[in-house]
Amino acid sequence: MSDSNVRILTKTEYPLWDELITKSPQGTIFHTSSWITKNAELSKKKERIYGYFINENLVAGCPIYSAKKYHFLNTGISNLPMTPYGGFVLSSPQNSIRKLEQTQNMIISELTTELIKDFNYIKIINSPNFFDIRQFIWTGWKSSIYYAYFLSLNENFEKKFSRNIIRFIQKAKKLGIRVEKEYNPDLYYELYKKTYDRKSLESPFSKNMLIEMMDMIISKNIGEMWIAKTPNGEMAAADLVIWDTHFAHRWSAVSDAQFNETGAVSLLLNEVFQDLKYRGFHEINLFSANTPHLTNFITAFNPTLKPYYGIEINRLKVHKSK
Repeated sequence: MSDSNVRILTKTEYPLWDELITKSPQGTIFHTSSWITKNAELSKKKERIYGYFINENLVAGCPIYSAKKYHFLNTGISNLPMTPYGGFVLSSPQNSIRKLEQTQNMIISELTTELIKDFNYIKIINSPNFFDIRQFIWTGWKSSIYYAYFLSLNENFEKKFSRNIIRFIQKAKKLGIRVEKEYNPDLYYELYKKTYDRKSLESPFSKNMLIEMMDMIISKNIGEMWIAKTPNGEMAAADLVIWDTHFAHRWSAVSDAQFNETGAVSLLLNEVFQDLKYRGFHEINLFSANTPHLTNFITAFNPTLKPYYGIEINRLKVHKSK
């Protein structure tokens, strides 16, 4: 008879967690221990990785960032400004759909029992490959839906680009826009801040937070920065692309409004896509689908719209309603 238990992983067990993330269909770069610990440090949150063990083998889990709200409410969340999603991960699925659902429901039930013991309020946004949230809905959790654009990097994917994108790419080349890999965090942040200032919005994180996160990405070789420059050497646009074992992610992007009509962003993205394809990546998450003013541009690359799901529960409200 198999013996199962749930516990918070110690830091010495993080390599086991990262091994699970590599193999799990739901695992992403945002689930990895290095990403979680760095985000927790920069956001002044505490990380907890709940592991589900069967016969002392780690087969599932859920990372949570914890914090106090109003000095007494214990809150647990999966996403932060630099982490769009996280949530539950499970080892490779069973062959039988019946066995898969039985196993998943059992694991989720035991994991959520522990989470609810520890937190008054929990909000989790799961990765796109964790799409069955019925068990949460059936047990009183509130659900929400988000969207992301995924571009398949199959052969001749660029033939699906809209005519406008193709024209912009050609225009950028004629204007002498050049695209190259270059890590320039200070210049990147300058343009990043200018974008928020132009919209009279407050940046969700400081220069130190963004640059420390980018430094970690570069040092661990889990991403790279691409820059589109004018013939005069001005930064017209830049992207920071990261990756995991499943696909690449357009994690952060900036552009200078004065160069919007040069086609610099279109050329930059095309160069990124071509390079990723050459290196064996089959898909990239372009995000952007939850931001209305970005959807018109991104859909011109003809990506696929994919949903991903959030769940939340307020334990105080549940008890009050009873």
